[in-house]
Amino acid sequence: MPKLRDKRWNEAYASLRAYKRCHPHAWPRRDYIAPDGRRLGEWCHNVRSFRHRGLLAPERGRRLDAIGFPWRAPAGPWQARFEDLLHFRKRHPAAWPAKSHVSRTRARLGLWCREQRRARRWGTLRSEHVRQLDAIGFPWNQVPYEANWEKGFGELARWRRSRPDVWPLARYVTPGLYELGSWCHKQRQRRRKGGLSSARIRRLDEIGFPWNLKADLWPEAFNALRAFRRVHRRAWPSVSYVTPGGLKLGYWLNNARVRMRSGMMPRERARALQRIGVRF
Repeated sequence: MPKLRDKRWNEAYASLRAYKRCHPHAWPRRDYIAPDGRRLGEWCHNVRSFRHRGLLAPERGRRLDAIGFPWRAPAGPWQARFEDLLHFRKRHPAAWPAKSHVSRTRARLGLWCREQRRARRWGTLRSEHVRQLDAIGFPWNQVPYEANWEKGFGELARWRRSRPDVWPLARYVTPGLYELGSWCHKQRQRRRKGGLSSARIRRLDEIGFPWNLKADLWPEAFNALRAFRRVHRRAWPSVSYVTPGGLKLGYWLNNARVRMRSGMMPRERARALQRIGVRF
């Protein structure tokens, strides 16, 4: 029987080490279940309980100490937000959550980050939490919006170098998983609300940033339609067709035909469409 208990303990310990290889800056919450079905979070809770009561074998305690096992259980909600932060950093390695950012679990992650900075200044943030945040390079004094804005502007400048005639649509995500379309949308929103500084407006104006996206959709859609026709010489986009960049090209073409028939489309644009074979 002791050998069976040793075998189970060793298996759980191996499972914990596997967890740490995948999540080097976190520890299992109490409700965590490993991929093999093991209730690993509950096992960690029991190990802490045994040690508190003096029932944990010293050799096992040393093995857990060797991998940095925290003898005080991480707070559940805090650890959940920390894992949200890890997920954000995996998707956006050059940015930190802005104050308004909402996580994948619908938590206000940007405000949570601000609370961690405040708690550390006041000396109320637990030392193990400080260590976990330090381990991922958490910026204690940096205003995240500054870094995020520069990251977005840099991504937009790279976009313009490769695509000088078009602008990102609202849902566009770069190959590096940066939500560039969303960033552009937020700049327009902030300017309308008076929340975008004149210096940033000036920098965006210098690269020709379109503040009214609808007015600038024509060149992108027309170029996308020509590109579609080069590949599909005998076909036109169906109404439901969406380009890889997220443009609803079929819907746009359908509206263009309606505008051509009604005479509401500017003459030079109607002629451009007719030249590539569009009929109404």
